[in-house]
Amino acid sequence: MTSPPPLADRTTPAQVWLWRAAVAALAGIVAVALVLAVQSRRSNEAFVAGPDDLGHIHDLVLDGDGALLVATHSGLYRIEGDQEATLVGSARHDLMALATSGDGELLASGHPDLRDQDWQVADKPPFMGLARSGDEGESWEPGELLGDADFHAIALLDETSLLAAESSGVIWFNEGDQWDRRGELLIEDLAIDPNDNQVVVGLTDQAVLVVSDDQGRTWSEIESAPSLAVLDWMSSGELIGVQPDGTVLSSSEITGRWTTIGSVSAEPEAVLAFDGQLWIAIEGGQIWHREGDAALSMLYNPPDR
Repeated sequence: MTSPPPLADRTTPAQVWLWRAAVAALAGIVAVALVLAVQSRRSNEAFVAGPDDLGHIHDLVLDGDGALLVATHSGLYRIEGDQEATLVGSARHDLMALATSGDGELLASGHPDLRDQDWQVADKPPFMGLARSGDEGESWEPGELLGDADFHAIALLDETSLLAAESSGVIWFNEGDQWDRRGELLIEDLAIDPNDNQVVVGLTDQAVLVVSDDQGRTWSEIESAPSLAVLDWMSSGELIGVQPDGTVLSSSEITGRWTTIGSVSAEPEAVLAFDGQLWIAIEGGQIWHREGDAALSMLYNPPDR
């Protein structure tokens, strides 16, 4: 009796081709899975700020989830924990001013990351103009006045218009494509009266409080006001200011009495007042927080060197 041929000898050419195709397909699937895994891992490896990355802070805003975004010399960071701040996106723009619009769009100015050629303008200084982000800072689009304007303060008047204070001392009004030159004053900080957007307060480079009742066309000094480093306006109408030594003050009227409500470390650099809460950034990267009438406490402290 003749023995049957070995199993391999009984495999038809069609079966061999199908087997080889299946192996190749499986190998392709594994390769794609590995690539996707690596890409996913890389995308999740956000840069975590070191001891000096938040050393100089210019502005604070909240993102759509209520997380604190911090505008610094080395990019935009999100506070994730008491010693953890992660870089938002990959750009390292030097953000001198930051604001958020009613629809969640971020607006910024400063000095762009020139590694990206989209931000380079021949024969012009590295000024961002008014840049915009529709994804909470993950990416930025060059906007108006790229190479022409370096704004150090941006304040929204309403959902479609804003005031921007240029480092050269010019204050601009913007609505859509319209740019109107307003007053001329070297302003380092701006805040809009939540109950009357004709009224704007500002801090000059000499820490002098000034006010405008015509959206920045004319300004007058508030001589009774204390020297302030940063300021903001609560939606309740309470004006918040922080003195250079870290004393935190509030006033219910621009020309009224200022009351001490707390203190932080010296050299404050930015303050955000929103929905009954305060966030105050200090030279060196510390960020303090207060909710309601509670005492100020440390929200973020840079990691040790």
